Amino acid sequence: MFRTRFANLLIDSVDLLTDARALGDTWPGVVKVAHKIGAKAVNAGALLEGTNNVAWMRSSMEMSWLVEYEDAGLYTVDPILHAALARRRTKLYSVEKARRSHIGDPQSAQLHDSLISYRYRYFMSQNWRDNGVEKCVVLSTEDDPTHLFGAGTARAFSVVSALLSQNLDPPGEHPTQGWVWGFPYDSLSSREKDVLSYMGLGMSTQQIADHMILQDAQVRHLLDRACKAMGTHQQEQALALAMTRGLVSL
Repeated sequence: MFRTRFANLLIDSVDLLTDARALGDTWPGVVKVAHKIGAKAVNAGALLEGTNNVAWMRSSMEMSWLVEYEDAGLYTVDPILHAALARRRTKLYSVEKARRSHIGDPQSAQLHDSLISYRYRYFMSQNWRDNGVEKCVVLSTEDDPTHLFGAGTARAFSVVSALLSQNLDPPGEHPTQGWVWGFPYDSLSSREKDVLSYMGLGMSTQQIADHMILQDAQVRHLLDRACKAMGTHQQEQALALAMTRGLVSL
């Protein structure tokens, strides 16, 4: 019975993601697949490999909860987020169980109470590497996820999360969908995108200036602004982050 359900799940998941890809953004398909396996919400994000630079995050959790999460700074005490940033997999996190161990911490208590009130009671995560980017998929369920596929739940989640990670699109020009809590996530002007693209093609600042009919100082200023928008002091990381976020292509 498990094999039949599992095979059907994979077939349906591929179909949903293919349909979403045809529409230009796989995120709606990712959310549908997550719901199909019993998740109440899905969160996903990407880190530049070997760094602490957050490229992007996306979430299907309710907007009112996300606003509370950001406004109250709950990301500073979120163990699931911290585990993801540390490249640690969360096999199963029970919010209600964890709540009982955070009695003396008001902010952690608020985080867990809020999750419970929105019925985000369990979390599981999986990490994957993909072309220099480390991706993380986090599923939240209302009921204990071990009941979803019985003894095969861990295997099912691992395979489906791998499928989702291969079909994750960054938010691109829509930073409000990025929800990069505590990390810079600004868009770029057309000229900032241009200088990063030309830099990625190996052009010097003087060559970029000649090509764009600008002064060398103006190019350097645009590169500085691009770095600030991407939350880094290094031009190479700014380019990598912009490309990972879908803002710049070479």
